[in-house]
Amino acid sequence: MNILNRFLAITILAILAVTLASCGGGSSNGLGSGSVSGMASKGPFMADSTVTAYVLATDGSRNTATAAIPPINTGKLGAFAFDNLAGNVELEVYGFYLNENTGNTSTAPATLTSVVAVGGSANNFNINVFTDIEAGHIKALMAAGNTFADAKTVATTTVADLFNLSAEANLSELDLTDGSNEDNLILLRASAAIAKTPTILVDLQTAISADDTAAQAQEVANINANIASLDFAMIAQNIAALGSTTVTAAALTALNKAPTISEFPNLISTIEDATSGFLGGNLAVMDDSDSVDDITIIGSSTNPNLVDRVVITPFTSISAPAVNHTIEIILKENAHGNATIIITATDSDGLSNSAQFPLTISPVVDAVEAAAGTPTAVTLSENDPAGTVVVSAAAAKSYFINVD
Repeated sequence: MNILNRFLAITILAILAVTLASCGGGSSNGLGSGSVSGMASKGPFMADSTVTAYVLATDGSRNTATAAIPPINTGKLGAFAFDNLAGNVELEVYGFYLNENTGNTSTAPATLTSVVAVGGSANNFNINVFTDIEAGHIKALMAAGNTFADAKTVATTTVADLFNLSAEANLSELDLTDGSNEDNLILLRASAAIAKTPTILVDLQTAISADDTAAQAQEVANINANIASLDFAMIAQNIAALGSTTVTAAALTALNKAPTISEFPNLISTIEDATSGFLGGNLAVMDDSDSVDDITIIGSSTNPNLVDRVVITPFTSISAPAVNHTIEIILKENAHGNATIIITATDSDGLSNSAQFPLTISPVVDAVEAAAGTPTAVTLSENDPAGTVVVSAAAAKSYFINVD
């Protein structure tokens, strides 16, 4: 190669390198032209907590080449900023944080993550308990062969559904110090509840990664039970001390939703005077602010001539943790027909929800009984329903069967 050609080749390579860098390039070590800033909250992390950025491989694992990205320390309220990142990145914060419930620094450090796609020149991504739950699910789905985009969509939807977030919620944009929207307030309540029992966070992540919906429901129920014991006035006061004016006790309380009812029977059908077995089924009742013990659950029927009463009893299921009550239907004697069974659950704030299912009791021909020692005549009409005539008595006596 002559000198002129070598010069041209080097010049072309240099131009290509500059072009790739200016486009964010997607380099193997995660360095690019995109800047990333945000806040880390479990409540807010203390200043000088550590945030590390890891570029993810296509299988969701951390790319070992990301050692080239030095960790940074957080500023006030867990604020952090990186320069020159690109690609799919996992942000991890480690340190002590403000306990929303007490207003004091946590007694032990915590680690939270957020998995994001860095593109363009400026990106804002927060790290919180919801992004931490989402991140574990994203990485598990990528390890199973899903693309980042598909994994992100599924994981975000899963978290949003579990915590009743709005359809447009972006988990990495949520800020628990900003009470101007409901999603932020839901995050604050969940964070405060998890602070009371930190193991819930890991258990919920495990349940989501295993696609164990029953275990997910149980962990959310545990979070809701903790929410029921939160001091919203104290939490609002502690967040206000950080400079927030939008988080109030009233706003946190107003998030309460009516209880949910699930796992109830679709239909119960049997015959009149059936005496064997249990007539009823299971029931799962959950609430976002009350424990199950604080929810009033009442069963009723639309047909009092058929159903004597509906009994609701607390119940613990090992195989289905979400199930927490049984429904038993007590029938009137010698009654048949149709009814609708209605289950109503009411929380301590007076919010209620109902579920219903049909009940069908089919008629049977009753046995004919005679007093001992008395001859008895049984007369049937040809228009009587087909079936077997059953005759019983306390002692063997004479019976006459006439058909008109």
